[in-house]
Amino acid sequence: MKYLNTLRVARRNYKSTRKYVIVNPLQGKHLPVRAEDALAMMRELGRLVKETFPGERLLCVGFAETATAIGAVVAETCACDYIHTTREHTDTDPGFAFSETHSRWTEQKLRSMNWAKLIRDVDRIVFIDDEISTGKTIRAIISRLGEMDAVPRGELRFAVASLINVMNTEDAALFEDAGIQEVHLVKVANDEFDSIASAIKPDLSRLFDAKDLPEPDAGDFAFFEISGKEDPRNGVSIKRYINACAEFAEELSATLALGRDTRRILILGTEEFMFPALYAAQFIEWENPGLAVYTHATTRSPIAPSSHAGYPIFAAYRLPSAYDRERETFVYNLASYDQAVIVTDSELDSQALIEALGGARKSLAFAGTKKVTAVRWHPSGV
Repeated sequence: MKYLNTLRVARRNYKSTRKYVIVNPLQGKHLPVRAEDALAMMRELGRLVKETFPGERLLCVGFAETATAIGAVVAETCACDYIHTTREHTDTDPGFAFSETHSRWTEQKLRSMNWAKLIRDVDRIVFIDDEISTGKTIRAIISRLGEMDAVPRGELRFAVASLINVMNTEDAALFEDAGIQEVHLVKVANDEFDSIASAIKPDLSRLFDAKDLPEPDAGDFAFFEISGKEDPRNGVSIKRYINACAEFAEELSATLALGRDTRRILILGTEEFMFPALYAAQFIEWENPGLAVYTHATTRSPIAPSSHAGYPIFAAYRLPSAYDRERETFVYNLASYDQAVIVTDSELDSQALIEALGGARKSLAFAGTKKVTAVRWHPSGV
């Protein structure tokens, strides 16, 4: 229960079946964190999964967007293949679609191009999420896989692993009846979370729209690309994925060539692209003793900022998505760094991507970070 005291309740800034969102300062999503702290928590969940299912052949499935990094770390710890769900559209893979009812963006997909290979010889699929609230999403995707004959009937077992479990006894009983085993790091009752969130007064003067912010100095921006991307949306060998992330981090570190006067930097991931940002942040900090490297990521989820005492979100920035300039995303609690590095695997063409990242650049500059580098990770041969 050592992580319980770090959790914070925040208020969603849109209409939803629930008013609250749990903000985990160690997750590397909404709040900046040192990579080692985030990875240590995720590895603890991975060890718990490994100990709970000894000798079983697992497939780890992470949930987008907040659990994409958690899922990768659990898969690494368990030495099993990995795939994560996605909200990004592709014409080449219809995938298995399912709904996440409590989210603002309800539709998700599990891509199917490599699915048959991924589940071959697997004993159990372990779904990985940051928070399990009712378990409806897990039950929905298992049902959808069954409807599409995507899993061998009666032969494959299921489990869910999460950092936080807030399920009530009735929902937990539905899991037990369905034979879905559950493991978690923190168990907490959510009876009062909606009332806590409702009592928080949003301060929308702390919500900044990037289009209204001053233009940063063009000379403080650089853009480059690194090849060798492995895409866990399509399913990957975890060893191959980790090796690719290591090569990405090494090339990124060499290209940045950080000077001795650089003391604090930010590695900012984009939406589902979280694990490579965490991995690179850890590598760069190891390579540069005395350098403090922080990381978090943009998100589709709007959270209300507030000046309420103890409230986790004190500043929010609305900006275009790196994947679709017509889609709005958010980033929270930006601060002043010597340099910020935006890392993404967007498939927009280079000019469109640079234009889409303009909102992030303006937001970073407004928060005090003038020097910004953007890096796109793309597949070899593209």
